[in-house]
Amino acid sequence: MLTARPLALLNDEGVYRRTPAGQRELTDRHARLSALEQRFLSAVTGHTPLRVLLDLGLDEPGIGDAIVSLAGRGLIRLEKSE
Repeated sequence: MLTARPLALLNDEGVYRRTPAGQRELTDRHARLSALEQRFLSAVTGHTPLRVLLDLGLDEPGIGDAIVSLAGRGLIRLEKSE
């Protein structure tokens, strides 16, 4: 079961930004990300709400776990949530 903190990460209006480590991961690929994690990390701009990213094709089984994993690894952060 997800704790309250990871659930807050999954707000439809949440906007995610890559951290410096996330930026490096796009080119270095040291973290051994799943294909879904890699796609989400690539799609994160710091401007687009989660709902839009999901509507653009990232609404797949496991996306919530992928977001929580990326945040837990310090590769993305929730920039704002409404």
